[in-house]
Amino acid sequence: MFEDLRDRLKDRNTPGIAVVDKALTAAPGKVDADTIEREIALALVKRARKYCDEALTPAAKGPLGSAAAMATAAEGVAYTRVVLPDMSEKLKDQGFDAAAHLQAWQGYGEAVAEGDADEAKRLSAELVQWNCAYQRALAIRECTSSADEVSAKAP
Repeated sequence: MFEDLRDRLKDRNTPGIAVVDKALTAAPGKVDADTIEREIALALVKRARKYCDEALTPAAKGPLGSAAAMATAAEGVAYTRVVLPDMSEKLKDQGFDAAAHLQAWQGYGEAVAEGDADEAKRLSAELVQWNCAYQRALAIRECTSSADEVSAKAP
């Protein structure tokens, strides 16, 4: 299954690929699932961050209301759904509500589809806020959508 996710880590958490590969060499009863989950989540939350506002940027694949803009919102919610259980656990003390977060994604997608820039911007800000909170909880060095992580062994 990790082979299907390997390319999702590349350029977001490239060092995590080696961490997961090593973790998966352990005997089945000794696999550190928490380590694997963190390394995958680290890359996926960055990918989700990209789509929290990509439809609103000048470099977007298409204007609000276009199929390309709507696709970015759909991709963002897909990545978010994968990390949502861990996100909920790590952010529960901050008042994070998973259902409300998914509703914000839904509303954002609708605003993008309808070309409602004001509503899309409002919801985008909320999505970015929670995404960055989760990135901080994962101890990512900066809230970003594209910066690759560096190996723990790097200076």
